[in-house]
Amino acid sequence: MRLTDGLRLGPGMRVAFTGAGGKSSALRVLAQEAAGRHPIVLTTTTRLGISQQFIGRDHVLVKSVGEAAGLRIDPQACLLVTAGEDKAEAKLVGLAEDLLVEVARRAREEGALLAIEADGARGRWVKAPADHEPVVPPWVDVVVPVAGLAAIGSPLGPDVAHRPERIAALLGMRSGEIITARLLAALLASPLGGLQGIPESAEVRVLLAGV
Repeated sequence: MRLTDGLRLGPGMRVAFTGAGGKSSALRVLAQEAAGRHPIVLTTTTRLGISQQFIGRDHVLVKSVGEAAGLRIDPQACLLVTAGEDKAEAKLVGLAEDLLVEVARRAREEGALLAIEADGARGRWVKAPADHEPVVPPWVDVVVPVAGLAAIGSPLGPDVAHRPERIAALLGMRSGEIITARLLAALLASPLGGLQGIPESAEVRVLLAGV
């Protein structure tokens, strides 16, 4: 099954990926599946690794609302849109709210699927969000909390989890305790975990990565 079909996504929709363990990979797969079928625009509200600049066929830097309003979207290609590069941190900088709103308008106008990486996890398999996370626009149609199944059977710690101390407090765990499937499910289902920051109007479709 295609990921696009599994998440029930279509042209003109807006989807945000949160959590850990597969967000960037999910965007890459959506881009591959969209090739030759429908336009797709990828972006972030946080930051992407600079290596992700090749996730789409084209990478465009947008630094003003005017530039966003004039965004050219190829109906046969994937477009990555960011606000610039932080070379010191080797990161692509996400879009400010006003720029993202205009990019979303252009994407819907062109019938493009807009996929947003709306969280950061430093390459870990699971995470519990800080109070300011994730950064999900209020107008998205779907939010996809992501977790990597490789975390199951691993001890809770910084090698596996981003913000492991928050996971421990949320689930009543100890550092080094084994992450079970039940604990992972509890993390994803928690209003202070996988369900934090999701707009009331958005649908939730969980993605378990690494199967």
